[in-house]
Amino acid sequence: MKPKKPNKIYAEVAEELNIPEAMVNDIVSFYWSQVRRTMESLDDPYIDIDNLGMLYVKPKSLEMEIIKNETYVKQINPNNLKKFEFYNTAQNKLKKFAGLKQKIAEEKAGKIKFKTEVYATKNKEDLEE
Repeated sequence: MKPKKPNKIYAEVAEELNIPEAMVNDIVSFYWSQVRRTMESLDDPYIDIDNLGMLYVKPKSLEMEIIKNETYVKQINPNNLKKFEFYNTAQNKLKKFAGLKQKIAEEKAGKIKFKTEVYATKNKEDLEE
């Protein structure tokens, strides 16, 4: 199977739906810009994309990014006006990373709690028989 160029796909879809090719291009670029913006915002550890699947933040990668940004923040002098913008950006990233790490930990704890409750009731039912 040979990969198709996006322009060919846009032309085929535009012809099939009887709409201009520019409109198809605009719709696709808008959709993926929204996906990119959602990924960059770091509001949720999981992003579900239709017909593609679930994208998630790996805790190990997140931890490595936190360490990298912490070392970067330590190296910057916040009193230097030229570097203050970089310092502020890195601090904001660290806050987002910390919030994301907390959400991942809460979800993991919820999954563990759910599994223990489900399997505990199953085991009790099996033992009673």
